[in-house]
Amino acid sequence: MGIFDSRAKEWDKPDRIKLASAISMCMTGILNPDKKMTAIDIGAGTGLVTIELAKLVKSVVALDSSEGMLAVLREKIQSNNIENIKTGIFDAEKDSPAEEPADIVVSSMSMHHVKDTSVFALKVYKMLKPGGRMAIADLEKEDGSFHGENPGGVMHNGFDRAGLEKDFKGAGFKNIRFSTAYKIPKEKMEYPVFLMIGEK
Repeated sequence: MGIFDSRAKEWDKPDRIKLASAISMCMTGILNPDKKMTAIDIGAGTGLVTIELAKLVKSVVALDSSEGMLAVLREKIQSNNIENIKTGIFDAEKDSPAEEPADIVVSSMSMHHVKDTSVFALKVYKMLKPGGRMAIADLEKEDGSFHGENPGGVMHNGFDRAGLEKDFKGAGFKNIRFSTAYKIPKEKMEYPVFLMIGEK
């Protein structure tokens, strides 16, 4: 069992729900999704962002490398009679995009678990229709204190905006822009979370 499989049932804690809500609001406020659009959520986890996005679009494919996380999401889908979310296993390090290209691709607090962000950028690009847009939220560059001494699967202590912009421009994205979506309070510190938007 992977680290996220073991954490899945206890994942939806108040601080994570609050973070996901803030990110969802920021994403949808900029993307202006509508019921004609399709979306893909990479690293969807238990669906905290996925479910909010699903209220506004035609359909969402929720992808994650953790079956345990997706099992929790499927329980939510069933108990809330949600009909426009499909789930699928996807390892952003190893797998090629298999889904039909979407109008929107989002990812929230997942990219720091992916070693090569330039490869990740290419995969996001391939998942989008021409003219489609991506929205990615993750930590600003930090000193490693956010995840502490047992970071389990963390490949990056946040990101430098300029470096990410270079990777995503290299994949083909244009009109890349950043904003601050949220600041996570933790042990007398605040860790900013950026939102990066780009177009195919």
